[in-house]
Amino acid sequence: MLDQAKKLSEIKIWDFMYSSYEKHGIKAWSSGMVPYLLTTGPLLAKAYYRLVKAFLADCSIDQVLSDPDQTIYIVELGAGTGRLAWNFLSYYRRFPLKDKKIVYVLTDIIDSNIEFWRRHRYINDLAEEGLIDYAKYNPACDTTIDLILSRKQIAPDKVKSPIVFIANYLFDVLPQDLFSLEDNTVFANLIKLVTDSREIDTKSEDFLSHLWMTIEKEDVDPSHHYNDPFINKVFNNAIAHYREYLSESKMCHRFLFPFAALEVIRNLSALSGARGMLLMGERPGSVRQDYDIDNSDIEEEVSEGLKSAIENIATKAAETGRSGLGEAVKPAYLLAMGLHGTTFSLPVDTEILSIGAKELSARLLKSESLPVGLEMGVFVFTSDKETPGLEEDFFLSLEEQTPEDIFLILRNLRQNKANLSLADLVIAVRASGYDSHFLFQIYDVLQDVLQNTKPYDMSELSRVLLEVDRRHFPMDVFVDNTKIASEAIGHDIGTSGHFPGGLPDIENQEVDNKKDDIEDRNQDLSSILASILAPIGQLDAALELLRRYRARRGVHPSETFNMALCLALQGKREEAIERAEEVLRMDPNHSKAQQLLKEIRHFA
Repeated sequence: MLDQAKKLSEIKIWDFMYSSYEKHGIKAWSSGMVPYLLTTGPLLAKAYYRLVKAFLADCSIDQVLSDPDQTIYIVELGAGTGRLAWNFLSYYRRFPLKDKKIVYVLTDIIDSNIEFWRRHRYINDLAEEGLIDYAKYNPACDTTIDLILSRKQIAPDKVKSPIVFIANYLFDVLPQDLFSLEDNTVFANLIKLVTDSREIDTKSEDFLSHLWMTIEKEDVDPSHHYNDPFINKVFNNAIAHYREYLSESKMCHRFLFPFAALEVIRNLSALSGARGMLLMGERPGSVRQDYDIDNSDIEEEVSEGLKSAIENIATKAAETGRSGLGEAVKPAYLLAMGLHGTTFSLPVDTEILSIGAKELSARLLKSESLPVGLEMGVFVFTSDKETPGLEEDFFLSLEEQTPEDIFLILRNLRQNKANLSLADLVIAVRASGYDSHFLFQIYDVLQDVLQNTKPYDMSELSRVLLEVDRRHFPMDVFVDNTKIASEAIGHDIGTSGHFPGGLPDIENQEVDNKKDDIEDRNQDLSSILASILAPIGQLDAALELLRRYRARRGVHPSETFNMALCLALQGKREEAIERAEEVLRMDPNHSKAQQLLKEIRHFA
């Protein structure tokens, strides 16, 4: 166990997480390891777009935006996949801001993520339109943003227009310090790692799940704990805040102090010249406020190893005059830590962030309602300017009915999807913001409903599915076409009455409904949706989807055959023959294309 203790003492937990993001790149999200469906989806993008419009309208009234030729930068921090940018700009392209030019800047500190954006076809197209730029940017320390495509620089002396920053699930992966208030004493809680595993493998995907923590406490002088005057002042104000609300019956309170998030907020305020705002979505809540420990889930066979490790830590702590917790605690209990594969996240105390905003002469708008998994807020760096439009839209978009509210309602609907009618399913997809990820979560029920009912009008279903496809952001469509998903899915198109001899079935592929994402399934949404609509006679919509597939991924036998089949059912025999012959040029042994040509020519 001494070797284990040495190995654990060498682990820098924050560096460990960042190296995990570097190792996995975009797969950290596309694999489902890191949650992202709400924070990059259309529901949140729509709310953010409305807030940006309202903020810029307030700035125009205040004549902060006096020059219509000014470029307005929307800077996303830790942009990851780029999916939020795609959804945000889909609203901007449909409802552009009058006399205002927007450039959405994707930033990250992971080089492979930036390379992903440069190669991704959808993002590349937006970049060619001048709507997107990229930058490698660390918001905690970089004082300027150097744009890669335009070679311009975002700096206080170079950008006169207000800047909008977006940070979703960013602060919860930044370093924080753990403190406790006990009577009138402030203690720094120094965390030591222990493990319930006999062998330590930091490369294991479940390594973090085997970690336990113990703490050493040392009293600190709050007035001089941090060298940074701004951070130190916020720290002292936070302590005063907690002392004020500390009940007489519980004279102990443990809290995380988000010093790195405060550094970011200060940096962004300076970068915008105190003329911008920050849209924030973070993990809500706080750590546990007592020291009652329940270690009942420690396995008996490893408890001796844990005990030995704890005793070793306690001995060393005593030598330095420190006291300790004396127990091993799971990270989820001690820190309310959420584990996401080889990454993790911590709750963010927005009350402390609000204290920091006041010190910067800024303010934080946040909802009074209790969030479940995502707390939304807006930092306004122009505290001396009135923002009535922003405040009104904040109430309508992020307080009265939040994106999380709709997301959770849809989740509950999904859990009872077997009882939903076709109308229910269509309405739910619309309510999701036409989110393809939600569609795949109800896809199996939609298939069953369409097979077992004979609705008279499918036009609304066609419209909804076409819109889902239009808004979908695939993670595997690259400029150089190095990855192709060429298979479709499957149903019998239902050809009776058109060709008495019978046509071959549409080419299909099964969909894995156990996953929320389709990026790793080697499937294409357009092809999948076409196979839903063709069997119910929505041939125009199916053909449109197959044309979109061809434009996005090139010409492939399965989808080209399905186009030929739809054209044949529409009576467009010459076009059907042309597509079937195209299939056979790619694959001379394609039996279904051979059968289709035979049937078309026989009944011509």
